Amino acid sequence: MCPIRKTARSIHESAPDETRRIANRVDRLRLRGQTGAHDEFLLAATAQNLRRMAKWLAPPRTGN
Repeated sequence: MCPIRKTARSIHESAPDETRRIANRVDRLRLRGQTGAHDEFLLAATAQNLRRMAKWLAPPRTGN
């Protein structure tokens, strides 16, 4: 009988799923080669993080 394995889950477990979801939106990379693809994906992830940060930093809306 094999020992039971446990996989620890991080509180940031949803981050890779979110990254994959964003990656699926990038249907074709414009930069060539592995380095270009890496750079383009990094730029897309940075833009996503900046949008998210802007939502966190925005003042709360009031019901006017």
